[in-house]
Amino acid sequence: MESTTHTTPSPLPRLWSSNLWMICWANLLVSSSLYLLIPTLPVWLMEHYRLSGVEAGAVVAVSGVSIFLLGPFFNYLVDTYRRKSVCLWAILLGVLVTAGYYFASALCWVI
Repeated sequence: MESTTHTTPSPLPRLWSSNLWMICWANLLVSSSLYLLIPTLPVWLMEHYRLSGVEAGAVVAVSGVSIFLLGPFFNYLVDTYRRKSVCLWAILLGVLVTAGYYFASALCWVI
C-alpha cells in the first residue's frame, strides 16, 4: 500500500513588507533631493560665487557625469562588502559633504 502524504509548500514572504516600504520611501527622498538640486545648484552658484551661466552649467555637468562614472565602483563596493556597512558609510560621507557646503569659502572647495 502506498502512503500519500501531502506536504504544504512553505509560505512565500510578503513582497510589500515594511522593509520594502522603507526602501521605497528612502529612494523617493534621495531621488527627489537630487532632482531638486539640479535646478537650484546653478542659481546658487551664480549668486553666491558670481559664476557665469556656462561655469555653473559645467559644475552641474561634472556632478552628473561623476554620478554616472562612479556607479560601477559603488556596485563593486556593495558586491564586495556588506551592503549595510557600505550604506552607512555612504550616508556618513553624504552628511559630511553636505555640511561642508556651509564651510566652503571658495568655489574650488565646492567642486
